[in-house]
Amino acid sequence: MPDTAELVARMLAGDPLPEQTPKYVDCLFTSANGKRCRNPVFRSYLGLCALHENLAHKRDDIEVRAVSEVLLGGPDAELRSRDEVSAALSRLFVLVSQKRISRKDGTLLAYIGSLILQSLPVAPT
Repeated sequence: MPDTAELVARMLAGDPLPEQTPKYVDCLFTSANGKRCRNPVFRSYLGLCALHENLAHKRDDIEVRAVSEVLLGGPDAELRSRDEVSAALSRLFVLVSQKRISRKDGTLLAYIGSLILQSLPVAPT
């Protein structure tokens, strides 16, 4: 049985694939004890079966909520004052530096934060 790299090279070269090419690929999930999942891949760019793909998305959702609460300073934050927006932008800096928010998303959020700051009235001195 040819390995995956050889199969990909043959496909790119336009060569026909051998008869014993598998019709599906096993899930890439490996458990803590080192065992691989034997379920077929579920139309996923992640290379995971349906079960493990759903688990990966649930973990992502939990992480997104946690990052959102850290960024906004709690679930009830409304960003109605310049101090609240400035504090959120400071937390954004920390989250981007910790790589909990991607640079691309951080750039967009910083831009939105600056627009919110411009729309808020300046406090009288």
